[in-house]
Amino acid sequence: MKYFPLIWAALWRKPARTILTLLSVTAAFTLFGLAIGVNATYADIVARARPDRFFVSPRFDDGFLTLAQRDRIAHMNGVVKMGSDDFFIGYYRDPKNQLVPDMMDHGMRDTSDVPLSPKQWDQLEATPSGVIMDDLTAARFGLKAGDAFPVLTTPPWPARRDGSRLWPFTVIDIIKNPLWARGGLILGNYDYFDKERPAARSSTTYQLHVLVSNPARIGELTDQIDKMFANSPNPTWSFSDELLAQLSTSYQFNIPLVTESVAAAGLFMILFLIGNGIAQSVRERIPEFAVLKTLGFSDIGVMALVFVEAAIPCLLGAVIGFSIAWAAAARISGLSVLQKLAIAPPSLSPRVLGVGLVLAVLVAVASAVLPAWRIRRLDVATALKR
Repeated sequence: MKYFPLIWAALWRKPARTILTLLSVTAAFTLFGLAIGVNATYADIVARARPDRFFVSPRFDDGFLTLAQRDRIAHMNGVVKMGSDDFFIGYYRDPKNQLVPDMMDHGMRDTSDVPLSPKQWDQLEATPSGVIMDDLTAARFGLKAGDAFPVLTTPPWPARRDGSRLWPFTVIDIIKNPLWARGGLILGNYDYFDKERPAARSSTTYQLHVLVSNPARIGELTDQIDKMFANSPNPTWSFSDELLAQLSTSYQFNIPLVTESVAAAGLFMILFLIGNGIAQSVRERIPEFAVLKTLGFSDIGVMALVFVEAAIPCLLGAVIGFSIAWAAAARISGLSVLQKLAIAPPSLSPRVLGVGLVLAVLVAVASAVLPAWRIRRLDVATALKR
């Protein structure tokens, strides 16, 4: 307890400096928390990639695959399950409300990551024009289960087989948005879509989801498939789930690199603020430290005062900053702008917060090392003459 009055007096020696330092550190840790939260989200997306799955897509943007290709791949040695899906781009009520329904076949039950229960899969297959959407998309459009959901298309996206551009869907259920689906989820029935679109595009699909018995053979199988269809009217591009997860972190720009740079800048800012403040405070109080040594305080004890003086604003700023970041993350997770840009929100889990607090301690120690070392080597007689 004898150290507490000394620490308190040191912190409030210049209240304006202490308050401004705390505010600056809080702002820096808020920024740092959001940055590492976004990075943690994308790291989790990459970690969730299935090692036993790969995808087959058209090699060219305007291409498509045929169900005959799907059936041929399904009979390859090592392939155990397969699903296929297709999509189109339309809008709901206003051209600004653009959306991309994902039309899935029965095989997607086992090969996709969409968070549907068996009952919801049954509902989707039993309701040809039904769709299941995530809660963020439903909130964005003001929809609930049971609502009509008419989707209009414009060229080059397909009209229905009867020539109408109105696709009359019905919302049959709403699910929680998974972090990996930042563009939103609108899940529909592939069989219905295939029967209703123009006959020229019937029995085609955009992507195949393939599960294998031996993950070590994925490279071999993807190469074999691409070579098999290299000279066909529908050449393919096959890639692993892990590659897709890595590509998703670089949508439009390298998100992990940007967030890591922001986090590093935030840590440097904190280190500079705390280090500069402690160094200045120690310089101003050299005679006081000399008196403490004269009164019998050990070198370790005096150094501990410096470390604690650095740790208090750093840890307090970290706690307040991370609290603000956590509250902000909860608010911005539903922002439609993130959905439109397909950017995942920060995920401030207890593990991420724990890492942040550990870094706060390390920054406090690093900022106090040189001032504390200076006090340890302090010549008492010289200091008392000041």
